[in-house]
Amino acid sequence: MPNRNTRLEGANEYNIWYDKYIGENWDHTKGQDPAEHRCCLETDAGHTKADKIGRSNKFFCIHFARGGCARGAECNYFHRLPTMADELRLGMLHDCFGRERHATDRDDMSGTGNFNRNSRTLYVGGLKGKSMQEDVIMAAFSEWGEVENVNIVHRLSVAFVRYRHRTSAEFAKEAMMSQSLEGDEILQIKWAIDDPNPVAKAAAQRADADAVVAMLKSRNISTTPAPFEYPEGYQLQASKKQKTSDPFMYPNTNAQYQKAVADEQQASLLSYAVNDNETQS
Repeated sequence: MPNRNTRLEGANEYNIWYDKYIGENWDHTKGQDPAEHRCCLETDAGHTKADKIGRSNKFFCIHFARGGCARGAECNYFHRLPTMADELRLGMLHDCFGRERHATDRDDMSGTGNFNRNSRTLYVGGLKGKSMQEDVIMAAFSEWGEVENVNIVHRLSVAFVRYRHRTSAEFAKEAMMSQSLEGDEILQIKWAIDDPNPVAKAAAQRADADAVVAMLKSRNISTTPAPFEYPEGYQLQASKKQKTSDPFMYPNTNAQYQKAVADEQQASLLSYAVNDNETQS
């Protein structure tokens, strides 16, 4: 029996990266309790302050994704699903909720993900039994975006859900965390590790290529090949610059006063002629 005055070394050290205390005597069931809320797009989605023109905010409300935002229309973040245009606007360094992504994945594959790869596949654990049907998972996860593929491993009671857009996967990860599908299961949602299967890699590359084409079309960039090609090493000629005068030099406006000067000279000549006639008379 340990002495009551003894204390485990390092038991009170808190790891901010994994959001938990170090040691075996702490409760490790964080995230295993069922979620208290669930996002319902029909009743929860709507306009917020972020939709006003001119606002600099461009991120989505993580509490809305979890179904627990109390601010409603007064929220400073979007209360809707992210689109392809949002993904182009956000970039790779932040997720759709404004959290920074990292250069590597966490050891437990949770968190915001890795900005060095386009994370679009979710690991779904905690499925109840081995009779889970693909259409049930497809219906539950397609609510948050376009799903490309659902792969169920019945032997391990896990599934892999691949979205077409990364921001849809990020939103679904928060929306389905600790939720249930049909029974009392508690889903565990993480980022999936890249499949080493060559067939799966080829399929992922084709999907990424399709995503790039969709991105170019959304920016009104033509994907049709040009009818001609420049020779290898060809360089376009530099455009000739027009010679301009000093921008600080006052322009010559003499032409505007030539008629006035001529009229003045003519009037002076007439005046001399009149004076000569008067003198002779």
